[in-house]
Amino acid sequence: MTGVPHLLSATRLLHACRAKQLSPLEITKAVFARIAACNEAVNAFCRLDEQGALANVPRGMTGDGLSVGLQIIGPKYGDAIVPRAAQACESARGPFPRPSLEQ
Repeated sequence: MTGVPHLLSATRLLHACRAKQLSPLEITKAVFARIAACNEAVNAFCRLDEQGALANVPRGMTGDGLSVGLQIIGPKYGDAIVPRAAQACESARGPFPRPSLEQ
């Protein structure tokens, strides 16, 4: 894969995921790393919810094969609760099958 995730278009990111060159988790982490590297100079973000972005719990698949997620939002100053709640949801549900990226 040429390029870095934060410079790729959404279409190229989709193709990279389908070709298993990148995962959504890798893309999310790369974007947060880029924000961390540049934000002091540009001051574009006032609050980032990295834990929240990474704690989106897969819950199932639609009839068309699209994944359905559950976003867990914690109380103010309760960021440590979100990953624990996501883990509890995953533990209660059991393993989530990875969606096929094949067309």
